[in-house]
Amino acid sequence: MKNYFRQVALFCLSILLLMGLSRKSEAQISHFRLSDYKPPAYVHQSLDFGVNLLGSANMATSALADTGQSGSKNSSFSFNFNPVYQRFSNSEKYQGNLTAGLQLSPGFSMQKFKPSNSSESAFQFFSRIQLSTTNRFYIRKGLFIETDPAVTLQSTTYNSNRNLVSGSSNELRNLKERNWAPSFNGSVQLILGKGRIDEVTDAMLSVYMLQDLAQLGCTSKSLSKEDVIALATRITQLKNQRFFDSRLQKIREIESIDSLIQQLGIRSTASAAYFTSLNDDWDYGQSNLRYSGYRFYTGLLPSYMYQAQNTRSSSGDSGSVDSRSRNTTTRFYLGCLAGVDWEKPHSLRWQSSLALEIRYGTGHIESKYEDFNSGASGPSIQSAFTQPGFIASFNYSLGYYPDTRTFLSCGMAGNLNTIINGTEDNQNYAEHTSVSETGLYAGPRFAAYYYLSEKVRLQFNVNIDYFFDDSNSWEYSPLINTSYYHESNTIQGSVTGKLVYSLF
Repeated sequence: MKNYFRQVALFCLSILLLMGLSRKSEAQISHFRLSDYKPPAYVHQSLDFGVNLLGSANMATSALADTGQSGSKNSSFSFNFNPVYQRFSNSEKYQGNLTAGLQLSPGFSMQKFKPSNSSESAFQFFSRIQLSTTNRFYIRKGLFIETDPAVTLQSTTYNSNRNLVSGSSNELRNLKERNWAPSFNGSVQLILGKGRIDEVTDAMLSVYMLQDLAQLGCTSKSLSKEDVIALATRITQLKNQRFFDSRLQKIREIESIDSLIQQLGIRSTASAAYFTSLNDDWDYGQSNLRYSGYRFYTGLLPSYMYQAQNTRSSSGDSGSVDSRSRNTTTRFYLGCLAGVDWEKPHSLRWQSSLALEIRYGTGHIESKYEDFNSGASGPSIQSAFTQPGFIASFNYSLGYYPDTRTFLSCGMAGNLNTIINGTEDNQNYAEHTSVSETGLYAGPRFAAYYYLSEKVRLQFNVNIDYFFDDSNSWEYSPLINTSYYHESNTIQGSVTGKLVYSLF
């Protein structure tokens, strides 16, 4: 295994060396520091209403000499109404985003069959209200307070009515079923931290746009740091404007960029190569995101979840009784966290990214199943789980971005999840047992797409993971009532690569 990792590392180092040797000479602005760019204040808002209709109907008949005519009719109709509001904000004192959505989806279906005269109809209605927001308020000297509430409230109703032919007497039975499943999820992160991370992708795009124009001979002066920042600021402002027609949007964006380049005295010619270069960088130069800065933070993580399923069924048979049941689950979690996010653009080409977070908390889950028959309380099954433990996650990557066509990223990712002195309680059988669990996965990550020339392109992805699972828990069945111990070790990986060389 060590030899395998060594071979992978040598392969990636060779690719990095190849990239470094094959790059063209840099223009002066290629030494621009991305961390010098501070995005301007902006607010981007959008409210979209989505309405979808879907319906279908078909009828099929056939006639046989011995059984007569048979056939079926099927029809269905559904409707989806989904307005979504989004808001993104950035200023010296605030960073945040908000997404709020509503979804209403009723649907109806019906089936009929001949000659049995059996039929089935169903009505379903799904509704959901969803709100999530991140609000980071900067106080002074890089200190910030962050609140991240998220709420989801949804409900599903399903009603069916079936008329079925039963037995040789062709007696028609009516079966009705009613299901209602509401749920609620709510959480909030309360965080205190220091530091700030800004997206600097637009500064990288600005440099590459100006570099490409200089190589085409479309610039009339030496390019400066101020030119890069002015163009990057315009790019950020354009990306956060609200447009409704994508074709008109593209025209206005390129016109605005060209206007600024003229104001800065950069443009020498307005040739087809000039405009196609701007268009190419605008379309394909924003796929690799770049960030700059750091954040240290700590905070609290309370959350609550409730979900239920209520079922009721009835039969038209004489002497039959209605059956009714309810299944509910509640979960409460309270935890604390601490972490660091670090984004370091070492240069225009190189970027380091680090995310490290540790959480500790306790989750308590209660499940209850109740079966009601003719209004009297039937069998009930109740269980409770207490799961104290911590979660640690780690992600580091080193990226190489020599131009808008090429990137390479290598790093390591991992996650550790534990339950310490947890308990499982089954109230029906007076069982109280301890639970412990450890789950771990970690491994290297490599990805690249390299544009060697117009004829040669290289692409590869390498992922290797080590999985470890160690658990001690309890399970119940009518025949088995024992504790069990489980441990597993797994190594898995995937490698994909492609080299394209076009001869002619």
